[in-house]
Amino acid sequence: MSNQDVLEGVNIIEEELEAHETEKDGSTTVLLSTGVVLRHTEKPPSKIILAKIIERYEYPDPPMSDMGKGRLEPNPNHPDYTKAVEEIDAKRGFAFYDALIVLGTEIESIPVDMEGPDDTGWIDEMEILGFEVDKREKALYRDWVRNYAASSEEDMKLIIAFVVGRLGATEGQVQIELDKFPGN
Repeated sequence: MSNQDVLEGVNIIEEELEAHETEKDGSTTVLLSTGVVLRHTEKPPSKIILAKIIERYEYPDPPMSDMGKGRLEPNPNHPDYTKAVEEIDAKRGFAFYDALIVLGTEIESIPVDMEGPDDTGWIDEMEILGFEVDKREKALYRDWVRNYAASSEEDMKLIIAFVVGRLGATEGQVQIELDKFPGN
């Protein structure tokens, strides 16, 4: 996909968003179940960057099968292909979620009895459980939100709706992004 294709795709998305603008509550913060409050970043995430993040995960071509017509045709219902598409959708969903965290949120407040991204207790727990924790500042923030501050699926949905809503997305478009996660 070329940069021109991405730009054209973003323009189409923006036109659709303008045509189907939803009422927003104007909230600049979101309260998670852990008591952590996140706020919008000063600048919203770039739709171009979000589109490029999604496009990094390309769908494979469907396998060719004899569909009973005596010739080979693409078979998008082949079990291996549908499984591969589900895996790509999950990767896209998590990459999109990570981008929304990193580019669209920052800490407003943390409960006094809870560790922040720079504290070591939650990092030690993750490493003891076998997870590698990237120590770069934004990566630590992303992992802290994803694995500690936003500890429930509902928190994840709140963050997605919070940031995507700021981009002018409709409820339907937010639901499409939520549906990309495994188990939805």
